[in-house]
Amino acid sequence: MEVSCRLRLFSVWLTFVFVAGCTGGASVPRPTSPGPQESATQLVPALTGATLLLPSGASVVIPPQALSSDQTLSFVRNPADTPNPQTKYWAAATGSETLTFQSPLPPTPKGTNPPSLTFTLPYASTQAAAILAARAPVLEITQSNGATVRVSGNATFDTTRGTATVSIPRAALDGATSVKFYLALDDGTLATPSPGPRYWNLAASPPAWQSTPIALDPTQRTVVMVHGIFSSVETAFPCESSIIAAGNYGQAVGLDYDWTQPPAYGASRLAAFINSLNVPAVDIWAHSYGTVVTLAALPSITKTIGHVVLLGGPLPLNGAPQADAGFWLDLVLAGAFIASPVQVYEAYSSGMIASLATNSPVMQQINSAVRALALPPFVQVAGASPLPQETSNLAIEVLYTLYYGGTTNDGVVEQQSALTQFSPATSAVTFVNLDHIQLECDPGLIDYVGPLVNH
Repeated sequence: MEVSCRLRLFSVWLTFVFVAGCTGGASVPRPTSPGPQESATQLVPALTGATLLLPSGASVVIPPQALSSDQTLSFVRNPADTPNPQTKYWAAATGSETLTFQSPLPPTPKGTNPPSLTFTLPYASTQAAAILAARAPVLEITQSNGATVRVSGNATFDTTRGTATVSIPRAALDGATSVKFYLALDDGTLATPSPGPRYWNLAASPPAWQSTPIALDPTQRTVVMVHGIFSSVETAFPCESSIIAAGNYGQAVGLDYDWTQPPAYGASRLAAFINSLNVPAVDIWAHSYGTVVTLAALPSITKTIGHVVLLGGPLPLNGAPQADAGFWLDLVLAGAFIASPVQVYEAYSSGMIASLATNSPVMQQINSAVRALALPPFVQVAGASPLPQETSNLAIEVLYTLYYGGTTNDGVVEQQSALTQFSPATSAVTFVNLDHIQLECDPGLIDYVGPLVNH
């Protein structure tokens, strides 16, 4: 049977997602061991394209007009190869295939959309369980200047034949001299914090987040921190002391939740946690996906909310347009992924990613519920500086252009999403020199927001 793979979030924060294709053809034995290396060299006419097919079932399909001129291509399957992803939390299954171009592919003409190239890679049954848990195809694109860009895409897995099929847009191959395709696995090193409440211990040396409850003073102003994807309270807000000082807070708490689940999951837990606090009122500071979780939680929060600070959120009126067609960026580019492949797949399979699409049913429900409330003052912040990885490589820049369509963004969230208006008392701010990650703890941003909530 065929099982459709996930969207690659990339990570952050970070993955480029590619439309998956399917290949037909005669049934081939499912590999149980590496087997011998295979190769094929073929002249591929640009007008008609061609398919390079190896005995094991490995193949690459070059459609008509994908190449700008006739080229002799080399296609090699190395079943014993175990690539080094050089990526945190990622490992590689045994086996890879490499397509090498006779000369670097020229840029695709503006206004054109050449067809994608489609790769099919057999995988050994001995690694099937780990491969299918991760569902993380990896494509390494080497360019004429020697730089290699690592991206990940959707794949279709044929579990009967033991093959993974993935397609890559031709525009992503501008300047490429070769493409290597392999399958990723979790490397087993990711240690995620146990979900639950977190308390900022000012008495510790130095002050730090802890899971052990701290008695709260009901006379002190309290701030609640809500993290986004690929993070926890501990990792998202190491600047808590600065936020406390700027906002004149006396104490801080947070909640670690499973970000791979749809908004309702974290929202119900966040509301229950805030309602349980022995304080009359709280402010909420949320970042990224945490802004959506916060908005979804507001109708269930019975405490008084003084202010809501939303930092770089894919807010409901615009959502995350990248998810509209079932796509998501991993947000962690050029090999610097910060979530494991299994985590990213869980976010897709749970419906979390689909829930963020513009005008998704989930986003519409959140928007309707929030607008029915008497809302506290909001402070909404949008970044306008792309992540450094966006412009570090031509292939990445091309893919970002495809997904964002030229709109201003912080590398993860479009400005128009983050500045969606919710409250008449909203103060919407744009810091043009901040990217998505900087929005969490930038000193200038904290100094600006502090006085807005300190009254």
